[in-house]
Amino acid sequence: ETVCKRLLQICYLISVVFNACHKMTSVIDYFHSLFRANPEAFSIIVARNLYLSVYILDMIDEKFLNHLLDIVENTRDEEDETFNYSIIRLLLSFNEQFMLAAMAHQAIYPDDDDDDWNHNTLLRVLSMRIGTSKTFGENVIFMLNRAVEPHLQMLILKLLYEIFITPETYEYFYTNDLHVLIDVFIRELCDLPEESEALRHTYLRVLYPLLANTQLNQYRYKQHHIYNLLLDLIGSSTNQFKPVSPTTQRLVDRCLLSEYFDGIAPPKRGDGIKRVSSSTSVMFPMNTHGTSTSKSIIFPINTNGNVTGNNDNGMNPQGKYLRTTTI
Repeated sequence: ETVCKRLLQICYLISVVFNACHKMTSVIDYFHSLFRANPEAFSIIVARNLYLSVYILDMIDEKFLNHLLDIVENTRDEEDETFNYSIIRLLLSFNEQFMLAAMAHQAIYPDDDDDDWNHNTLLRVLSMRIGTSKTFGENVIFMLNRAVEPHLQMLILKLLYEIFITPETYEYFYTNDLHVLIDVFIRELCDLPEESEALRHTYLRVLYPLLANTQLNQYRYKQHHIYNLLLDLIGSSTNQFKPVSPTTQRLVDRCLLSEYFDGIAPPKRGDGIKRVSSSTSVMFPMNTHGTSTSKSIIFPINTNGNVTGNNDNGMNPQGKYLRTTTI
């Protein structure tokens, strides 16, 4: 009964927001008034373990998402960051819903190989906003850097994964932002406690396309540091006697076999790394609590496509100068 009530509230709220975005001249003022009058509304939409219907997802179209992303850009200088971050959390939650819908679609139509159309509407919108959604990209990384809540980390990592496996968004982030992101990954992989193994696995799942598909593959930022960290995770560079889980071993091996580490001697673990083809899919926990779960979502890995880096004049292919994000 509670879930049904929340779903009805979600349907109503999204309908109101969607219709208002088309009628009001000041969308930002509308969202400000909506959020400040009823801050619980946003928490309802981003509530955990809720699934939006196809009807509701169809309402979250490109125009609506562009409105939200415009709001993020236009509120970047506000003293109170709560509103800006709430919109980003809403977008992160929508991304997760699109991923769930894609999984359901694949289950119903397993022979549908329509790779020319991205079923994730948010990814389609982001691919058309490269170079024009600076604040969104910066704040997503900033939120991951500051996040202590596993649920939020999972939501951000799922979006990053989608960005890094989609050829049109391989270079959504500027190179300097990717450097900051690598630093966050290094810290989290080093510091996460043993009970956060599911979250650590998710970081490793995202690390592979981050290294393989972005412009980092050309510049190899902190190559040796990441390499040694990966070896530490499987005990290859220490006298670690604690057993390593098969999932950790598999995910680390996939990263180590990336071209990112070409020129570095392979680790010595018995017979060394068994060079097998990388899996064509990865599994994310269906829940976003950062805890182990028997249910998973499987998403395809796209490792094809040419990766191009930034040119020598400090600009990315879209002609925008590299920016620096500090942590």
